[in-house]
Amino acid sequence: MLAVKVFAEGVAEQIKAYLPPEYESVTCSVKEQNKTNGVLQVGIQADMPGHAASPIVYMESFYDEVRSGEPMDKIMGNIAEVIQDALDGPALDQSIRLEEFESIKDYLSVMVVNTAENRKLLEQVPHKEVADLSLLCYADIPIEQGGYNATFKITEQMLQKWNVDREELFQIASENTIPANEPVLQNLEEVTRQILMGGAAPENLLKKEFDFSNQEAILLVLTNEKKNFGAAMMFEPKVMDQLSQSFPEGFYILPSSLHEVLILPDRGGISPKELGAMVREVNRSQVEKMEQLSDRVYRYDKEAQKIVEVPESIERGKEMSR
Repeated sequence: MLAVKVFAEGVAEQIKAYLPPEYESVTCSVKEQNKTNGVLQVGIQADMPGHAASPIVYMESFYDEVRSGEPMDKIMGNIAEVIQDALDGPALDQSIRLEEFESIKDYLSVMVVNTAENRKLLEQVPHKEVADLSLLCYADIPIEQGGYNATFKITEQMLQKWNVDREELFQIASENTIPANEPVLQNLEEVTRQILMGGAAPENLLKKEFDFSNQEAILLVLTNEKKNFGAAMMFEPKVMDQLSQSFPEGFYILPSSLHEVLILPDRGGISPKELGAMVREVNRSQVEKMEQLSDRVYRYDKEAQKIVEVPESIERGKEMSR
């Protein structure tokens, strides 16, 4: 990390030499950002008079290019292009004022992270703890003419500025979560086939009555329409109740990443201990640290209407902090 920071400091000092003359007034500074699961990223923030946005360009991938032997002039030119594109790109919808709660409340939703891995982050944001996880709120703001959104977590400092309490924040964000980004349930086998071979996306099974009673082995992906922070759908009672009706024998919830979970009917084919080992192995070998959610397996308690951990899946000495 120190090497990346030193590299970023050098870029911040020299990047103006690679920018066109019209960007002469750009100033760049090094910024360190705490991301999910304690991941620290180093970037340079570009500020330019007359531009509302101050984009941050993260340096890790460019530093990797340095280590692989790419010419420095080429790398600096690529960074300069990214800065230009970010400064000249579409801005936030001008009707949205970030300093006013009324202006952004319709764009709030709920996401979920691992509690133990995000202690530092959770000191700064309002959150609710459930099992080994924490729910927090984020805003997903549309970009003018861009067809994409700017996303940021809601902090305690923002709440104070808006004079809004956490209960109101969570109530509004929870009410928005499904209307803004509806839940999607798909057959994992069909999702994998579509990724590898293309074609139409698998159907959303939550939009129809489905019967899997004749299928001995079925694994489903639960996410949201945008495939962004979709693991939070495991905390939507209507979604869980629908799954409970479809799987009266019960089902396991396997945390695939921040963006989706896997649903596995409990038909006795594999033990919770084996499922926990499988989740831990997949996290270690296939999921980037910043995207990991948990090493534990969950159930939905339909009587209490809440998510609970499956104790047999837990092996504390082998969990995410490693």
